[in-house]
Amino acid sequence: MSIKERFAQEVQKIVAEGKSVNEKIVDFVKQDYRKLLEEYDAARESIKQSTHDALAGVEEGLKGAEDKAEEVLSNTAEAIVAVAHEMAQKSVEEAQKVADEAKKLFDEAVDKTSGSIDEVEDKAKQEMEKAVEVLQKKVEEEKSKLKEVGEGIEDFLERDRRELGEKTREALQYHAQQIKYHILLVIDKTEIHTKKLLKHSRAAINDWLQTLKDMFD
Repeated sequence: MSIKERFAQEVQKIVAEGKSVNEKIVDFVKQDYRKLLEEYDAARESIKQSTHDALAGVEEGLKGAEDKAEEVLSNTAEAIVAVAHEMAQKSVEEAQKVADEAKKLFDEAVDKTSGSIDEVEDKAKQEMEKAVEVLQKKVEEEKSKLKEVGEGIEDFLERDRRELGEKTREALQYHAQQIKYHILLVIDKTEIHTKKLLKHSRAAINDWLQTLKDMFD
């Protein structure tokens, strides 16, 4: 079953029950879209297309309940953006924890020296380099995913020239644009963490850590 079909089928069931329609649809979207991102396979599908299909499925499932469509579609887009940001931040934070552990071991190795980077164990330096590289790649990966979420919402608006009400269109455009704000949040939090991560009281060690930042920026 395709993403669109799955979302449409579940929304139809909720509409048919007729109780707390908006809340139940939003809860379903949050759960299913989170699972969709967790199981994301770049070789199989794009986040942009998956996001488009999720919204299209909700729209399809709302046929016969057009009076609820405006609120539900807006809240669906809002839920999608919130889940995407939450998962992006969580993914980056996991990479930060690994980097923090590498820094802890690196600092312990530095403490065994007179303060020269050349005296630090190669393994400690290599693990530090690897952790910073992985962290920077993870940030770029999550920024790309978030961007695709926004593009998916925009694609839903533009493809097939949908007959959407002005308020609905404005709400979806707003949520698509909010992605830029969420990307900036991820970047800002990462920069704060990285500044602390790549800092050391010993000048020679601090200089070496700064080269890592420059290397992967």
